[in-house]
Amino acid sequence: MIVGQKIGMGKYGTVYEVKQSNFALKQLPCQGRTLFKEFFTIGREMKHKNVVEYFGLIPIDSESFGLLCERLKKSLRQEIRDLAKTEKRLGLGRAMSFSLDIVSGLNYIHNARKIIHNDLRSVNILITNEDKCKICDFGISQQGKKHYLYCYSKAWLPPEIEEGKDWNEKVDIYCFGIMLWEMLTSKEVNAEERPPFEITNMQSHESKTQPQKENNKMSWDAYITNLTGQGLVHAAIYGLAGGKWAQDASFALNDQQVNAFIGSVNQNKAAENGFSAPASMNQENKENPSASVKAGQVVKFTYINKIEDSGIVVYVFKKGPEGIAVGKTNKAWVIGQHNDKVSSPKAVEVVQKITKYLVDSGY
Repeated sequence: MIVGQKIGMGKYGTVYEVKQSNFALKQLPCQGRTLFKEFFTIGREMKHKNVVEYFGLIPIDSESFGLLCERLKKSLRQEIRDLAKTEKRLGLGRAMSFSLDIVSGLNYIHNARKIIHNDLRSVNILITNEDKCKICDFGISQQGKKHYLYCYSKAWLPPEIEEGKDWNEKVDIYCFGIMLWEMLTSKEVNAEERPPFEITNMQSHESKTQPQKENNKMSWDAYITNLTGQGLVHAAIYGLAGGKWAQDASFALNDQQVNAFIGSVNQNKAAENGFSAPASMNQENKENPSASVKAGQVVKFTYINKIEDSGIVVYVFKKGPEGIAVGKTNKAWVIGQHNDKVSSPKAVEVVQKITKYLVDSGY
């Protein structure tokens, strides 16, 4: 098997063409091997004209392995981008044809396979040479289990997940509605903004989820300012299932790293998996120079312990003089990263205080 050029990239891996074949190879990190094996188990059992076919798992090296699947022309998102460059539109006929293909695939995975995709976006819809659509990337899909992972950015975030509620297959339908808007307008939604067709009910929904000052509660930005103002170098608040609620401007963690942590906690593997995050400072190791860390380098913060005080739970991770403290409420995660200017106990104290404030505010 000869691997060719890169043809795509996602949150969890890079996709390459396999030369002299109709296959594609998605390179994935071994760190998420269990999750991706489950992905392959789900994927290989699905046989439908509107779902991408998966063929096998292939070891690549000590740090990664590959997922072999059928190779298609391009994603729906890329088609919309290509059309925008020439000021052309997808057209009503193609939009309706694509919509029927996507709905057909969703009907199959929802009803025949009892699967929720959890990451349905135009980038995960592939177009064939025959101009048909297929659903791909079931990396965080789940079948008959409690749901705790998703990859939605702000534009694609369904209301029930943002509110920290349980969800079902309707989250995929919500995302299909956003894709329908993209197809009919031949425009791409901005991933970090609410959809441009935001409706009044959604606007009132946002006001309900954010603490109000008149109720003696801080705004989301005020929570972050409070965290960083007490010495933390990075801070963020995520919904219990993983949706980003707020962060400081230079927050170094990405959604993949936070979702991996959330998944490890839900599987009681925080001690085993630790917390992968970029270091905020250089850490020289004179005895073992190869173990030195550069600022911005992604490293594994080792799990130290779980602190419980008055019902407030904080997970503590360390890497040299740096550390990460993560507080948990019924609806959110409070994440704070500190360097050598703040001690670990002080960072835990700061995170505990904001976590308690969130709990007292109904979160």
